[in-house]
Amino acid sequence: MSTSFANYLLAAVSTVTIHPICCTKDEMDILMKSELGLQDQDPWVLWEGDLQPKTSILKILISLSNLNKSEIKRITYIKQVPGSQTQIHGAPVFNKEWRLKNAFQMKRKVPARHSRLQAAQTESQIDTDIEIEGDSMLETEGSLGQQAFIKAGMKRAKPVGQTEEKNWECLFWVVYYHMHELLKEQVQECNVDGLQPLSSQPSGTQRLHILPFTEIADLWYWSSEFATNPIPDATDSWKPDLVLLDYRLRKFSFSQKSWKDVLTGVEITQSDLSVNRKIPLFLGVATKGYLMMREQPWRHFILLFSISKFKLCAHYMDRSGMVISKPLSIITSPVRFVNVLNTITLANHSSLSFDPTIHICNSCNTIPTHANLPNSFDAMLPRAIGWIYDNDRDVYWIMDILWKSRGLFKHGTVCYHI
Repeated sequence: MSTSFANYLLAAVSTVTIHPICCTKDEMDILMKSELGLQDQDPWVLWEGDLQPKTSILKILISLSNLNKSEIKRITYIKQVPGSQTQIHGAPVFNKEWRLKNAFQMKRKVPARHSRLQAAQTESQIDTDIEIEGDSMLETEGSLGQQAFIKAGMKRAKPVGQTEEKNWECLFWVVYYHMHELLKEQVQECNVDGLQPLSSQPSGTQRLHILPFTEIADLWYWSSEFATNPIPDATDSWKPDLVLLDYRLRKFSFSQKSWKDVLTGVEITQSDLSVNRKIPLFLGVATKGYLMMREQPWRHFILLFSISKFKLCAHYMDRSGMVISKPLSIITSPVRFVNVLNTITLANHSSLSFDPTIHICNSCNTIPTHANLPNSFDAMLPRAIGWIYDNDRDVYWIMDILWKSRGLFKHGTVCYHI
């Protein structure tokens, strides 16, 4: 047992109750510092920049694809026309670098004789040949390009100010939307033509698919709503800049969501973690990973990211320790960057290391239907919060989570009431 576990965690179990004690933020900070070794050395944290490994953790975890820059340059910001089912395509998200601001500054002159109404009608006919379904992924609060849209014949509008987190959210959204539509086309072609997936296609196949995925995963969405509002948590309170959530949660208020709903997170910072490893932000990244691991005991590992000055680092943690990847320049390596986003958002649950034998409902468990109930059940047991399979594939309904280990490394015990 680690010292931190002996000092802070054993008190969670007594002869009276097996419910965990509630720790304060200060106590959790002490626990995390002890677990990470930040007070002395870093026995549980490995830095790729120091180790100089032949293969980065990113190359091991991230799925390869046949993407190239030409495909990425096809991705454009999209704005939904208010009161309409059409969408307008703005500037490309990537040219020589990633565009975060002023996505819809169109340079199009309209003759002076056109009235403003005529100009607006003309503008609405530009690049609007793609219709949006009723429950589109673009149906979010605001739109993917919430900054300034320049209508022809009108004076240039001042860009609507957005936070850095919101800009990155918009960028991630539009990359996800484009790649999701590309995957849908690819899967449909496989179903019609009987083609094999990318990884198993024989040489000489006429059509080579771009993405390596073979099925449509559940819909997710990127959100910056917790950049200023901390995720509710009885033990600790942190504000992740970007989080990936189940798409069904998009219309829920932030108070109805919790850490168990977070699939991964991204920190946006100006600090260079590879230079100053003791800064509080690093502890914050690790603590957020701990909160996700604590709330998601059916995950085998947690992958978080930090972006500083257009450089991305992956923070990979499991029960044996933590590895921080060398910075990846997302300007000079846009294909690798998109591959990272694609693996996170387009891969299925098993690829994301979810335990297939355990299901814990997220905050949308108020929705009476589930896509895949176990063993063809028509409904969940009343008051159940999930289910678990045993070795014989028999189903047990999870009624409560009685206790979880409070540490980050070595400790993974969870006690369920089933």
